[in-house]
Amino acid sequence: MDIMISFVIPVYNEREESVRTVIEEVKRIGERSRKPFEVIVINDGSTDGSNIIIQQFKDIKIINHDYNQGYGASLKTGIQNSQGNWIGIIDADQSYPVEMFLVMIKEIDKFDIIIGSRTGKDIHLSFLRRFAKYILKKIAYILTHQNIPDINSGMQLFKKEIAIRFLKLFPDNFSFTTTLTIAASCNNYKLKFIPINYYKRKGKSHIHPIRDFFAFFRLIIRLTVYFKPLNIFFPISSIFFLIGVTKMIIDAVRFSHFGIGGVALVLMGLQILFLGLLADLIIRRTDL
Repeated sequence: MDIMISFVIPVYNEREESVRTVIEEVKRIGERSRKPFEVIVINDGSTDGSNIIIQQFKDIKIINHDYNQGYGASLKTGIQNSQGNWIGIIDADQSYPVEMFLVMIKEIDKFDIIIGSRTGKDIHLSFLRRFAKYILKKIAYILTHQNIPDINSGMQLFKKEIAIRFLKLFPDNFSFTTTLTIAASCNNYKLKFIPINYYKRKGKSHIHPIRDFFAFFRLIIRLTVYFKPLNIFFPISSIFFLIGVTKMIIDAVRFSHFGIGGVALVLMGLQILFLGLLADLIIRRTDL
């Protein structure tokens, strides 16, 4: 199948010069890739001069949201209106190195999704955001058993069919990339993480580290239950079961009989395990 790439750039109240620079650089990368491409810019209800800059480009596809719907909503709009069978996404704040798309494009024949992992030498993230990303990465590994160097990178290149398959799961906010990465990882797609730099963004960030940390945390748990329910239910079941057995042994030694508390904990552990097995069975049958 011939490869066509649709570059999707969401824009919401970004610095005007940053918007212009990113669009121009993406167009140059598309031309240098020597593959058919299109550039889709989603104006997500901007109230500054971003829309004026976007309208100056005559050779790109422009889609306007009447009001601000969110980062994820913008990406979904772009994907649904794209013609390519591969989608490239990038922010319009000049924080990502656009030229790395050329490196990522070289991996198209071997992988299903290529992610720009912000693990390069030049990384501009606040301590709070670095710490939050580290914790989320560890949580994701514990729950999904997948090593994900960058769980919410905003620079990715992926097959359109993957996005269409999981479209109903994508939220309208900043959790789009996290959802895509975990969904692809849990469903045996081939992922490639390419180290990239991450520059100081131009303009004000729309992410709130503390609030969005807990949103990402809830999302990781929800997706793990959705795709890998036993990774959640089995550990919880084991904890209740072991505590219950321990209490039963202590009761047997001290009182020569099993107490109702220990039995209840064991039964609760078994019940949670059966729920996990049922959820896993439903998922596997759905995938058939």
